[in-house]
Amino acid sequence: VVAEDLDIEKRATVLRQMVIAAGSDLIGKSLSASGLRENYGCMLVGIEQGQKNLTQVHPNHVFQVGDILWIVGEEENIARLENRS
Repeated sequence: VVAEDLDIEKRATVLRQMVIAAGSDLIGKSLSASGLRENYGCMLVGIEQGQKNLTQVHPNHVFQVGDILWIVGEEENIARLENRS
């Protein structure tokens, strides 16, 4: 049971596209090991790989350079995720 969040309607949730660049600490990690939800409060809703279509998200997907992630979350959380080293 989670306590009622009185400020939930004041927060805006957005959909953003994020490209995994060389040097990202996400490279080689699976979605389940990445901490996107636990550490950043963000949800991965789709992945584009190269010129392929948007694919469904699987928890065992291992991130690679050039993966395009479609992320849903609050602006400040997505910004923190984008700035992670």
